[in-house]
Amino acid sequence: MSKSSELNSLAVSAFLNGDLEEALKALNESNLDSELEKIDEAELDLLKSIKGNYKCRILRSQLLLINDRCDEAINCAVKALEVSERLIKINSDIYIVDYINSLEEVGTIFL
Repeated sequence: MSKSSELNSLAVSAFLNGDLEEALKALNESNLDSELEKIDEAELDLLKSIKGNYKCRILRSQLLLINDRCDEAINCAVKALEVSERLIKINSDIYIVDYINSLEEVGTIFL
């Protein structure tokens, strides 16, 4: 995040100029906590986007299957599962149920 880089640059610059108090001021808990909240929000937005990409891939796979394009449907389902696996690697606590559902959806396409 650019704000984190900015805080770090300010602190390093102040420290190198011999102003330890100014460096500590730039890196105060309030600034760091606020920045972490923004990072957490951005991460959740990114995860929602990844989940949306997965859902689009599953829908595409299902539509291909209905259109009797089985090989393409399977390839798309495999890619959807790879996208779903990204979610579970990033945050297994939140996305474990989604991952289990994705296994079922991909399994259905294979069947």
